[in-house]
Amino acid sequence: MRATGKEIIAHPPRDPVQAVTKLLTFYIDHSLIHLSKELWRNAMANALSQPSSRPSALGYAELDRKLCRSSR
Repeated sequence: MRATGKEIIAHPPRDPVQAVTKLLTFYIDHSLIHLSKELWRNAMANALSQPSSRPSALGYAELDRKLCRSSR
């Protein structure tokens, strides 16, 4: 993953918006494909335990409910 990210950074599209989009799309797609639901749930739980994340708590809670339903 890091090697591909570095390659995108080393040879980005000419348009800065496309360059950032390409890099972010790669990272998001990779994480959605290669990380399990359990890892995502742990990441959300860790984020919720941080005081600075309180405004996001409701969004994470809803996402957690969806993950629970999809793992049945």
